[in-house]
Amino acid sequence: MVIMEPPLSRLVLLSLCLLFTIFTDLVESQSFNRRPTPPPSRSPFSHPPPPSRTPPYSPLRPPAAPSRPGPPSGPAAPSRPAAPSRPAAPSRPAAPSRPGAPSRPAAPFSAQPRPINQKDKTNSHRAQPQPPPPPHSRDHKVNIGKKIGLLFTGIVIILQVGVVGFLVFKRRQLLKVKGAYETCSSSS
Repeated sequence: MVIMEPPLSRLVLLSLCLLFTIFTDLVESQSFNRRPTPPPSRSPFSHPPPPSRTPPYSPLRPPAAPSRPGPPSGPAAPSRPAAPSRPAAPSRPAAPSRPGAPSRPAAPFSAQPRPINQKDKTNSHRAQPQPPPPPHSRDHKVNIGKKIGLLFTGIVIILQVGVVGFLVFKRRQLLKVKGAYETCSSSS
């Protein structure tokens, strides 16, 4: 009545447990890799304050031009060319900030509506700083978290191997005791 399992089945069971643990860890690490992609979508929310800084810079430039017009008519002429130069710079960001066809007609008309140009400036500033700064700082934080997670994962794997080994050892002991008990009872 004693069913003896071949040692090979124990090794297969142990290896399956280890493979299951390793694949579970791989799946968990893939979920960590997917989490950094949402933070760039959150970064535009953090970038609206810098665009609010850019409009104050543009108002600072016009007051500089009126401070020069303090003398009668001489500086008035430079202030007029300065106004077209400002819309010319925002017309460049106007094309990347808006999708396809609507952005192309908007570029020639961007010299007239100034509020659209300011929005385009904010969009261009959002597009440039987003990729470099946030991912690097967040990647370093994520890397520390990954290191800690991998440390705990390694500890868990070691403990699982130890527990499985302990259970196999105790099972062998119980089977030996049970086998010894059956041989003693059958010989009587």
